Amino acid sequence: MRKYVTLLIFIGSTCLILKSQIICTEGGPNYGSLFSLRKSDPHINEEFGSFHGLCFGISFSQPRKDSTKNFFKYGLGYEKYGGYFYHSEGGLGGSIQTDGNFLKHVIDLEFYPLNKYLIPNLLFSLGIESNFRLNYSINGTQTSWQYTQQPSSTSENLSDVGVKPNFFNLGLNCSLAYEINIRKFIIRPSYKYFVGINGELYGHSQRHTLQLGFGYRINKRRFTTYYSN
Repeated sequence: MRKYVTLLIFIGSTCLILKSQIICTEGGPNYGSLFSLRKSDPHINEEFGSFHGLCFGISFSQPRKDSTKNFFKYGLGYEKYGGYFYHSEGGLGGSIQTDGNFLKHVIDLEFYPLNKYLIPNLLFSLGIESNFRLNYSINGTQTSWQYTQQPSSTSENLSDVGVKPNFFNLGLNCSLAYEINIRKFIIRPSYKYFVGINGELYGHSQRHTLQLGFGYRINKRRFTTYYSN
């Protein structure tokens, strides 16, 4: 599976580079945690803790000649993130408690169908991200007991009991970037927020990211409006 993903990324990146008008490398720290969408339930107790990670990648965009109009942007990157989780559920007949920390390394593919300059040089982007797990580590314990089966049992290897991060995740990205143009070169500080659509480890993932990007504008056409020097 990973070989096919790598081949797809290579082919897609080559095509994007050939068609792109702006290529930008970006990187910086992230900060996030898991969160739950479950409604209040007296039989379920959950807690989540945050983690500082990092990310870097490359983006390709194709702005229109009239830069006030929407255009597409694509991205390819690497990200490290993780966090703390605690999940307990059960009642008088028994319960199961899982407590641990995880660290995950992923490669992500990003597609932004909505990209608009709100004011000169201030770019707003909204899109979708799919990421694929490269590696992970997880540690913690899972303890369970039942009224008819005393005493309780404890596992210190969460992977053995099926508790591990997903191989594939899908989520939404929203970013705000300010572009500083120096001839063909661009300096682009930005903020990005990611929220996971599918669940992971008893919750959904969310991350705040601060990035600093350095880009280059390819003169395939003459830009006007916000791009003019």
